Amino acid sequence: MTAEDWRHNVQEDFKITAVHDLDHSLPRVVADDRASILALVQNPTDDDSRSFRDPRFALRGFDLVEFQPIR
Repeated sequence: MTAEDWRHNVQEDFKITAVHDLDHSLPRVVADDRASILALVQNPTDDDSRSFRDPRFALRGFDLVEFQPIR
């Protein structure tokens, strides 16, 4: 990660490789035809599921991941 990346990443709960700024991330992967962008929403509402409308992307489905705290 670059110094600039630190202005756009999620800085909580060991999620530092996730970013919250799509416009910052896209130019870094656009030249790589093997790249995929995955959107993550923690505890989404119905409105969250319907609110993302970006013509550059296609919804491919949902996956439920339950948090398992380390003991």
